[in-house]
Amino acid sequence: MTGRTTGPHLHWTLKYQGKLVDPAAVLRAMYGAQRGVASNQL
Repeated sequence: MTGRTTGPHLHWTLKYQGKLVDPAAVLRAMYGAQRGVASNQL
């Protein structure tokens, strides 16, 4: 490791139909779907 990492971690990119998508928005939508909350944040 170099820099200020505190342990193993992951950087990931999500593309949908050729456009970059904020992975946090997808995770929030998935979480909301599990809890039965409607989400149109994407």
